[in-house]
Amino acid sequence: IVPWAAGGSTDQMARVLAAAVESALGPRFVVVAAADPARDDAALAALAASGVRGLRFNLYRDPAWTIGTMLDHARRAAAHGLHAEIYTDAAGLAPHVEALARLRIVIDHLGLTEAGLPVTCDLARAGAKVKATGFGRVRLDPAAALEAIAKAAPDALMAGTDLPSTRADRPFADADIALIEHVLGPALARAVLHDTAAAFYRA
Repeated sequence: IVPWAAGGSTDQMARVLAAAVESALGPRFVVVAAADPARDDAALAALAASGVRGLRFNLYRDPAWTIGTMLDHARRAAAHGLHAEIYTDAAGLAPHVEALARLRIVIDHLGLTEAGLPVTCDLARAGAKVKATGFGRVRLDPAAALEAIAKAAPDALMAGTDLPSTRADRPFADADIALIEHVLGPALARAVLHDTAAAFYRA
């Protein structure tokens, strides 16, 4: 489970959240903070020092970000050990696969669209992780996407809940976990539901 400071969060809020998560929920929970283009290197270093593990870039809804500014910020964040979680239609990332492959990234919500699925698979082959989340907001067949991504890179998928599922057509349901187990089988489903994320967020 990966809580993050919501869009518009301040660095202080992110640091407080990281401390609160550690205190209240324990070391198995980590924070991914909303990316903020105003953060300088000192602020990025402070976030990393506070225990924040990564930054989430909302290219889908936040006009502050373009792919170019996201890449620049993600490169600077990477120097402080922060990965980049990218919420966007993966189809738009096609011209940037080579640049993204040099970064430690997570693609949110299976890459969102059917048109983006080949790009998501390319990024997974290059080492990206892919969140198996948001089945109620994607514009693709989740089962087919899970199968395709797992075939491209068996160690890419990481499950999540997408709660509170804001703006999704439907919220997370237990059936989403059942779908992962049905499509991927017991061994790979265990990796997707726990092992891959546990290794990634603690690396």
